Amino acid sequence: MSSQKFKPFYAVLILFFVFTVLFFSRYPQELKEYAKTDAVLGTVCRVRLLTEKPEKKAHEILNSVFTELFRLESLFNANSDIQHTNRYEISELEKVNRLAGTEPVEVSEELYSLVKTSIFFAEKTDGAFNPAIGPLVKLWNIGFNEAETAYPDKQNGDVELIPSKEKIEAVLPLLDYRDIILSENGSQHKTIFLRKKGMRLDLGGIAKGYAADKAALLIVSAGIKNALIDLGGNISVIGKNPSNKNWKIGIKNPNLGKNNSIMNMEVTDRSLVTSGNYERYFIREGILYHHILDSKTGYPVKNDLNAVSILCKKSVYADVLSTACFVLGSEKSQRLLNELEKPEYEAEAFFFFKDNTVSHLSDLKNENFKFEITDKEFKENTF
Repeated sequence: MSSQKFKPFYAVLILFFVFTVLFFSRYPQELKEYAKTDAVLGTVCRVRLLTEKPEKKAHEILNSVFTELFRLESLFNANSDIQHTNRYEISELEKVNRLAGTEPVEVSEELYSLVKTSIFFAEKTDGAFNPAIGPLVKLWNIGFNEAETAYPDKQNGDVELIPSKEKIEAVLPLLDYRDIILSENGSQHKTIFLRKKGMRLDLGGIAKGYAADKAALLIVSAGIKNALIDLGGNISVIGKNPSNKNWKIGIKNPNLGKNNSIMNMEVTDRSLVTSGNYERYFIREGILYHHILDSKTGYPVKNDLNAVSILCKKSVYADVLSTACFVLGSEKSQRLLNELEKPEYEAEAFFFFKDNTVSHLSDLKNENFKFEITDKEFKENTF
């Protein structure tokens, strides 16, 4: 019996390079770079500013961005009972989860709005993106510290390699997003009620995208024209690079054990998010179990994809769509992307298949968008 364990991203601060490789031109003398890195939102986050502003002002802006990221974590963290923090007792989302099946919980406008957006995308994707997936995420626990050990069965002391079929089937009735009840009484009083005991909200497929958009808004509002935001692989770029050209971003090889960049793209004022089976996983007896779960089967998604990358104007959409498209697979994803209203949901979509082919869907045909496959092992394929 073999066991390959996922190494937690908290071990090294430079992990953000694993997900996306970034290339920067030499900075003109009038622009200086200021950066800050910290662990927040369950990952390593890094923000880089290119500005002529004084150093003190630049660091004030960076600090304000991370203050906002920590504030958002206190709202959206679904794992505050696992990932202990001294910044807050439990998140606002966790308060909703703990009263599932008991009573509605009054929540902030932000949490209410993000859950409402999540339900919208759950409906659009037929549950491929599912904010009610929390019980299944907690059962598998892939990517958290506990996922480095086998799953203990507390009743008889035995050890399971994966959650039993019975345990998976027991949580499936708790994953219906239609059991999330939103209610508002005027603009000031909004509540969320989870209809069944044991239900749990998990916004892991949307919260980082929302946070990246909030960070970008803060940066632009502060007068910064050029910046890069990296929230654990959720990349947002603002303006041009210091040479007055589009930013060049690389996408990591999705094959396990490979860390090279396989594709470069030149973008401005866009967000790139990739969902893949190589991000958080464990291997038991030669079988890979990754963190992207199918709420209809209760198991990690099985299809011919290794990863999906989505490029959008808004990171929140790129975040949701990358997850949904990975779950749906390439054919259903084509229909989804074609049906979404334009221009709000315009996207570049890249599907990375297990046979090392790459397929591309484009909504940005009229824009100066360039990409290049840089690894000769990968070939572009048409749908």
